[in-house]
Amino acid sequence: RWVYCMHMQQRLNMILDCLQPEIIHAHHPFALGPRARNWAHKNNIPVVFTYHTLYELYAQYIPTNPYFLQRGIAQIVNRFCNTIDLVIAPSNPIKQYLQQQKITAPIAVIASGIAHETGITSNDIEKKIVHYPIRLLYIGRFVREKKIPFILDACAPLLQAGQAHITMAGYGPLWHKIKEYAYHHAQIPHHTITFVHKPLKSAIAALYS
Repeated sequence: RWVYCMHMQQRLNMILDCLQPEIIHAHHPFALGPRARNWAHKNNIPVVFTYHTLYELYAQYIPTNPYFLQRGIAQIVNRFCNTIDLVIAPSNPIKQYLQQQKITAPIAVIASGIAHETGITSNDIEKKIVHYPIRLLYIGRFVREKKIPFILDACAPLLQAGQAHITMAGYGPLWHKIKEYAYHHAQIPHHTITFVHKPLKSAIAALYS
């Protein structure tokens, strides 16, 4: 493993030596991220890191004690963040979370953007949800760490009363289980929830409009 890591660092160094970037933007605190940071520090180049997700939540996919593994992952991520010149958080709650984790590097909030696509209007949205006073939207993967049942339970009173409609768009291994949970456990009426499986980019843009 050590030989492999050294080989990865050497290959990355060769690539960066050729490119001679003025700034490094890392998207991952493992593997390539630390190695790109090493090159940047050696060459006095600033490093920016986008904190995309709560990495420690993925410990549930590894068959071991999740508590200690989560702590270990969090420590690795925190150490990496504190060696970066700027950490980009996608929202204020994530920024606050990072500050609670003793991240001392500067943190800037930059929301994840959605590419504008011409020719898409609100008319593309499913007509049945227009008359609801509150329209809710979830777009993302249907996986455990997203805690979708919690979202459905929180929204259920509004949906059961017919005061809101929620659109659930995305994909993932829990797709069918989430649908079953919504209808049978959360007791959400069919007419107040719409599931959109693997939507196209144009459909996603319309749902946001």
